[in-house]
Amino acid sequence: MSQLIVAALTFLLAVVSLLGTAAWNRTDGRTLVLTERELPLVVARGSVRGADAAISLRFRVQLRSAPDESRMWLSDATLRQIGFALGVPAGAPDAAQFYLRSLPRQVWVAFEMDGDAFAPMARQLALGGVPATRAGVWDGLEPSRLVPVDASLSRAQLQERWKGRPTLVIAAVIAMRYEQHPTRGPSVWGQITTVDQSTVQVPQRIRQTMDRAGWLAEAPVTSQQTPAAPRPPRYDVVLGVGRLGAVWVDDVRPHQPAR
Repeated sequence: MSQLIVAALTFLLAVVSLLGTAAWNRTDGRTLVLTERELPLVVARGSVRGADAAISLRFRVQLRSAPDESRMWLSDATLRQIGFALGVPAGAPDAAQFYLRSLPRQVWVAFEMDGDAFAPMARQLALGGVPATRAGVWDGLEPSRLVPVDASLSRAQLQERWKGRPTLVIAAVIAMRYEQHPTRGPSVWGQITTVDQSTVQVPQRIRQTMDRAGWLAEAPVTSQQTPAAPRPPRYDVVLGVGRLGAVWVDDVRPHQPAR
């Protein structure tokens, strides 16, 4: 009997500890307002659409993977700080082997919302350009305005650097890339390969709100053909950001265009 009591107390303390950690994580008080273009709906396969559907929101970000774009935020100094060796010039005979052997690094990446880094993409959209999604399939939405701007091994360091700016700091994997281009010559750069936080769950109370608004009944638009113009977002998401980097949905409401 005493062993059962000890086991029960141990289990209870573990639960209290977990709940305490979760509560402490949510005391940071940071929020970030995103739109459907940054957090489109994902309905679990086999789920019935409606208030009881198993749904989440999928992070949709810009990766800035092209060499020129990547170097604008992943400088050599930043790559060294997060652990990459860059001692071999791109034109050296053993450069390809050296950089392709470089192990990826899991780091924290700061994604700025609708900031200076997104401005060139916004101008492209205004001129009629429609950037494709990463998979090359157009999903009908305007491009995401979450753009990577900085990387570090320390989440706290990124939060301090970008304090006061609408920025989401989440974990990601960065790897080195090497290219021998026929006209531009050899090139070395860093690139995001994976974003760890791929989705965020929608609480039941918010699912009901989304269902009443009709957002769950509308299937996402996916097509190999690019339409004349992307559709505007239908909703805004108030995203809570905790001390430990976890995120959650605080609220979802009809989209309010910027004035």
